[in-house]
Amino acid sequence: MRTLYVAMLCIVSGTALAQAPAVPPADPLIGNVSLGYLATSGNTESKNSNASMEATWDLDGPWKHDWTALMISARTAGVTTAESYSAGYKAQRDFSETSYLFFSADWRQDRFSGYDRQVSETVGYGRRLLDTERHMLALEGGA
Repeated sequence: MRTLYVAMLCIVSGTALAQAPAVPPADPLIGNVSLGYLATSGNTESKNSNASMEATWDLDGPWKHDWTALMISARTAGVTTAESYSAGYKAQRDFSETSYLFFSADWRQDRFSGYDRQVSETVGYGRRLLDTERHMLALEGGA
């Protein structure tokens, strides 16, 4: 009888150990950051730097949020030749597998563009025409 209990215990614990581990949920916040710097010297000295950031917050619900930021700077012979900053935000609300509404806001400031700063806001409708693991094609329109 004792052998029967030991055998049953081994069978029950063996099936529990044979189960696949639970898959952890995907991280809702993903993104990347890039930094760059280049300095050259010779007949003239130049220094270039850039930085960018992208982040997406997706909770597997109807809402998705995207943030972007970019900075570019260049100096040649001690004189600034480029200086640009930009930031953006986009909120997206899915209504089905293919249809969504979105709002986006972008800010740009370029010292050499002729405009002090530029701000744009857009509200619109989007439709995913192709959405596979490798490719995504969406058509968006807004005002």
